[in-house]
Amino acid sequence: MILGGHADERGTDEYNRDLSERRAQLAKSFLTEQGIPADNLEIQAYGKEQNLSADQVRQLVEENSELSEEERQSALQRMHTLVLANNRRVDITLSTTGQESTRRYPFKADDYAKLLDRNSATRGGVELASQKKKIEN
Repeated sequence: MILGGHADERGTDEYNRDLSERRAQLAKSFLTEQGIPADNLEIQAYGKEQNLSADQVRQLVEENSELSEEERQSALQRMHTLVLANNRRVDITLSTTGQESTRRYPFKADDYAKLLDRNSATRGGVELASQKKKIEN
């Protein structure tokens, strides 16, 4: 599997490459904690090279069947913030087939509001995946 780390448009190219590498490394750590051998996971850091456009994010929101029409309209009103948030991600690609993970923003996650809050002066409050319980198979 290839873990492709991404970063939003803010920051320098070097900063975003390093950030996206750390982001992909955290995903790798989580997956190895779930029992996937580290040797099966490759990291690629894209920085802001492969960002989703506003049109692509709009399409993802419009196609998201988990959202009510009211939630969809609310999300679309915060498009710039939503584009930034969607570009802070790790995509998973199967190296044998090229199949990519589905891109779906976690609107129903408990910490959704914190993930989109650009004005909060506080840090933290978002639980790292590595701190959560192991997923039972």
